[in-house]
Amino acid sequence: MNFTLNAPQIRILINLYSNKSILIELGKLQMNTGSRNSSSIKQHGITFDNFSASRFIENDKNELILLEYLSL
Repeated sequence: MNFTLNAPQIRILINLYSNKSILIELGKLQMNTGSRNSSSIKQHGITFDNFSASRFIENDKNELILLEYLSL
């Protein structure tokens, strides 16, 4: 079974009262399944493309201001 998904963005607040958050973009998720020499042994490979994480601060106009960007 092989498939490709456009994975979501996840925003995590530092705490309930903070205006700081982390945004994780999972990018594209690909899963590939293959068989070894014997049909009873299967291999699964999972790949993330364009995975990134960023730190943001939210101003009083609900706009996100980028503090730090990390591409993995």
